[in-house]
Amino acid sequence: MTKVNMNRRNLLVAGAGLGLASGLGLPQLTSQAKAANADMEYVFLSVVTQVPFWVDHREALKDVGELLGVKTTFTGP
Repeated sequence: MTKVNMNRRNLLVAGAGLGLASGLGLPQLTSQAKAANADMEYVFLSVVTQVPFWVDHREALKDVGELLGVKTTFTGP
């Protein structure tokens, strides 16, 4: 087993570099790709929707729906 000597700063720099590299590798959404998704709908069905924990999930679903050009629904019982 090889021991790697890495401090916290080097670990954070390496993680940031990997995150940046993966972000640049994502395909860009073209108008043609958005048009293909226009008739799609994503539904988030939760057992409890009034708990503050789910507020971020609801907002993220709304944001992604706008970004992808799809209909989103956050619903519960």
